[in-house]
Amino acid sequence: GVAAAATERLARLMRQFDLPADAAEHYRVLERSYADVPLADGRTAAQTVQALRDAGQFPEAGAPVTDWQSTGIRVERTGANYQNHVPQELTATGSAAPYFQRNRFEIEHTRQRLEVADGWSDEQRWSLPLRSHASSSEGSMAVGRTSGHQLTLLYRGVLHCLSPVERKVLWTRPLDNRLGSQGYYGRNNNPLQPMQASISLANRQVYNQNLGVGGPLAIANDEYVCYQGRRNVTVLDARTGEVCWTYGGGRTGGAIFGGREVIYLRPGDGRGAVALRATDGKRLDVANLDETLNRAVHAVGDAFVLPVSGGGLRLFDPVTARELWNVKLGKVVMYPLENDRMAILQTDAQGDKFQLLDMQTGQLQLLGSFPPEELKRWSERFAFADNQNVYLIVNKGMNANFSSEQVPSVRANGLVLAFDPQQSKLRWKQPIAAQNLLLERLDYSPLLVFASRQHEQKGNLQFWSLHLVAIDKLSGAKLLDEKSASQQGFRSINVSTAERYIELRGYNDRVRLYPIEKSAAAGESGD
Repeated sequence: GVAAAATERLARLMRQFDLPADAAEHYRVLERSYADVPLADGRTAAQTVQALRDAGQFPEAGAPVTDWQSTGIRVERTGANYQNHVPQELTATGSAAPYFQRNRFEIEHTRQRLEVADGWSDEQRWSLPLRSHASSSEGSMAVGRTSGHQLTLLYRGVLHCLSPVERKVLWTRPLDNRLGSQGYYGRNNNPLQPMQASISLANRQVYNQNLGVGGPLAIANDEYVCYQGRRNVTVLDARTGEVCWTYGGGRTGGAIFGGREVIYLRPGDGRGAVALRATDGKRLDVANLDETLNRAVHAVGDAFVLPVSGGGLRLFDPVTARELWNVKLGKVVMYPLENDRMAILQTDAQGDKFQLLDMQTGQLQLLGSFPPEELKRWSERFAFADNQNVYLIVNKGMNANFSSEQVPSVRANGLVLAFDPQQSKLRWKQPIAAQNLLLERLDYSPLLVFASRQHEQKGNLQFWSLHLVAIDKLSGAKLLDEKSASQQGFRSINVSTAERYIELRGYNDRVRLYPIEKSAAAGESGD
């Protein structure tokens, strides 16, 4: 009853703070998990939610979908000496709360500020000056981790614990300036790796996900914040920032991961792993811990997703030695997505099946099936997602064109497929040749934008050409396919949904993509 009452109270708070999508999610949890539990007014949880629906007060509000409904793209180019700084986009921070899907979080390094804006209206929600440690040895890039509606940000040697919904700084804490190099966690221009078999994916994905993108900041949830120093691990109270405990047996270069109950330390060589109780740092005796952590494909709280012999995955809790789910898959390649999801491409005699695995529950969702010949002769496959679609890129052969863009991208030379995860179906597929898909600001863009460069010669003149392609996310229509002489590579991308443009920015080049609306296109053609 206490959990049901707390969930219902959270839903009302979300409505109070004008977060209808977040409130709706809490009401769904209330209805799904506590349907028969009576609340304070005597009605069951299910009856309370149904009453809201009957009264037309259920806060249905998912992530908005940007649809330009255009027939083409108009390109506008300007050249000037624009500012060279690149704002940093905080992505994949860990929380499934709709609030973090709705709003953009960016770090303006030149002004040392966190900027929060509505992703679909561009309205500024919060602008916060950030503290920094004068002698910090950490990289300049910020790292953010979220839990619920709380954001923990590590910026130039200072931890910031923030409540962006309330626009409050809960606490800040400078870290020891002798943390040392924990691995470079700056901007990654190639953030995606090809889908792989579970054996190849094991351990490396857990390591990269939990340490490589976070540097010293290892874990942040609503109970504690854990970071790694040169020779120790420190756990702070998430509410106050005060030190709860410190463990002095850590080794630089190892990985840290865990959930609400347990913190796991895995040395870089994979030997001598340690499990510590999160509340007080007490060391736990866990059988075969090295083997578990070395074979892990993904971490889900205190448990780990492990490969199963013969093809498959299971979720295993090493402390209780319990198997939480087990899924048989056969011959597959896979890649982890945000919010504890795994994209899985399964191949058998009947063809290929593209599926999503919920790694919290073990539930499989079929997104699309393909005959044996359709996806054959592949060289590599990539899977990723945004707020609207789950994508699969099936590359065939080498990408001969050059990419000098200084923004995150992924190779595309074959077939791009987009799936609707809400309807569990293929939305569209589109062939693409010798391109690079630009991934920055992907969640808020209505288009997939591709760019590639090629060295050309006409007579005695040698120059680089830029080939731009834009595909509508919802329809799959190719709205732009244009080649032109190019300046230097793009350094950042800006998307304005309010003013309806996508801007590619270089040092001395600015390219804006504007939608050609259907009515305007009809007028131009004389229809």
